[in-house]
Amino acid sequence: MDRQVLFVSHYAGRTGAPIVLLNHLAGLKKTYPEFEFDILLKKEGEIKGDFESIANTWLLPAITLPLRIKNKLSKPLNYYSNFLKRILKNNYKVIYGNTVDTISVLITAKTLDATIITICHLHELEMAIKQFYGDENFKNAIPFIDRFVATSDAVKEYLRDHYKITPEKIYVHHGHIPLPGYIEKKNNDNRFRIFGSGTMDWRKGIDLFIQAAYLLNKLNPASEFEFCWIGGQMDSLDYEKVVYDIKMFGIGHRVKLIPNCPNPWDYLVEADLFLLTSREDPFPLIGLEAAALGKPIMCFKNAGGMADFVNEENGWLIDYIDVPQLADTLNGIFHADNSKQKLKAKGEISRLKALEYDIEKGVKKWKKYLDEVCSI
Repeated sequence: MDRQVLFVSHYAGRTGAPIVLLNHLAGLKKTYPEFEFDILLKKEGEIKGDFESIANTWLLPAITLPLRIKNKLSKPLNYYSNFLKRILKNNYKVIYGNTVDTISVLITAKTLDATIITICHLHELEMAIKQFYGDENFKNAIPFIDRFVATSDAVKEYLRDHYKITPEKIYVHHGHIPLPGYIEKKNNDNRFRIFGSGTMDWRKGIDLFIQAAYLLNKLNPASEFEFCWIGGQMDSLDYEKVVYDIKMFGIGHRVKLIPNCPNPWDYLVEADLFLLTSREDPFPLIGLEAAALGKPIMCFKNAGGMADFVNEENGWLIDYIDVPQLADTLNGIFHADNSKQKLKAKGEISRLKALEYDIEKGVKKWKKYLDEVCSI
């Protein structure tokens, strides 16, 4: 049977962009079962089975040296072409690539069939585009991509200003999440808990998170507070670097590292405040998840799309990577009268705002956009 859309995920790991796609596809299948689609994964991961439970799912085989020799491959593009030729017999109207790392598939599909509509859903800003695809490569790919979906206004503005893509070709669709039900806190003591989350790389700013913990510890060496970071691979060099910094700062008693987990809400519920130290983050799901649990959010200005969500009513906007200002702000919160009650009040505004990002609302908007594209 012909399918309308082939959705391409660069990875099936438990990170933001694949989870955004997975949540939307699950909602699409549940609410609009008549909408036919398939899935292609460039790389497998922990949530591969979740994709497979939603729709017919292919995995693009890795291009190993024996495979290159067997198929006389000089370039990966040749292999993508051979593999996609078989898949495209389903006569897809649209190939929808999730993240910049799927552009190679979009280019190949467009080369094989110029009538296919190609869409790239960008979860990246300047440094991520350079890191995962390359600035010149992206410029060269633009003619092969018919439409872009931007995960925040910040991404749309970057595409418009830096790559001169016309606004009419860009649709903004923020991340949406399944809203959590009531989750009971396990800790009801007076300890002040600050949570952060993400991979342990430069963009996510775990180094800034640790610096903030160090500075707050200098200001309050005898006080009860804790910094907790969710995410990252504990068997990686990045993890070893983080542990080294914590040790050298002498704040092992202040910082707790929690590895990747299927449900971060069980940990986030313990937070008094969510601290997003990303240098560049288009619209992080974890920020929405913290907000949905009633947590106020602190983040940097000019660091991506979270500033679309955060204001003085539900959090704090700190000058870009100004860690001393961040620590001073935390210190002021820490010593304010009735600080826990004030944090809860800001957190309740976050929770109410997060209701607008419920996955059911997101799927409805997304389906309308997909219908418009498929009707062209």
